[in-house]
Amino acid sequence: MKQQKDSDQREFFRINDVVALRAELLNSEDANQKDELYEIRWRDTGFFSEATYSREEHRPELTQIENEFPEVATYLAYLEDEIEKLSLGLTVNNDTLSNKPTHQVNLSAGGLRFMSDTEFKQESSIELALRLFPSRIIIFVYAQVVRCQAADIETGNSWAIATEFTHVHEADQEALIKHIHKWQMNRLRVKKAL
Repeated sequence: MKQQKDSDQREFFRINDVVALRAELLNSEDANQKDELYEIRWRDTGFFSEATYSREEHRPELTQIENEFPEVATYLAYLEDEIEKLSLGLTVNNDTLSNKPTHQVNLSAGGLRFMSDTEFKQESSIELALRLFPSRIIIFVYAQVVRCQAADIETGNSWAIATEFTHVHEADQEALIKHIHKWQMNRLRVKKAL
């Protein structure tokens, strides 16, 4: 899924998508303790993506069970689905992110570009939480602003913010890669159908 990176290429594939997004500036005290703070904050939001990531890691064992004991595999799949519903419910109920898309973004597994009414200065550290659709998985990252440009020259109210992730959990990055891959596959299906 990763592209080769050279001086003219990005490291990850990028897509234009619609997500629920919350972006907040890390204050200087938090910025000095990013590593510790990130892990604490990620535990609040990362349960669902961690469960999905673990499920995929154990897929070979489930395949073996499916081959030898199909009835047991059917029941295990049912239990996995129920656990996924519960974890998603816990995440949805404990989060301030919208359950509907709120922002058009340019997204990769390594960064995000979005429009904001808040100016985030270049090189500042920000906390990003986004909900992907249709899975509704929540991704929580810390990012550094690599570009902040005024998008509305006359009023100066809107800013185009480009970020690079500095802290992203492996499970969340894997969820982003899979989300982007599914988006690309759906796009190809639509193009073939036309």
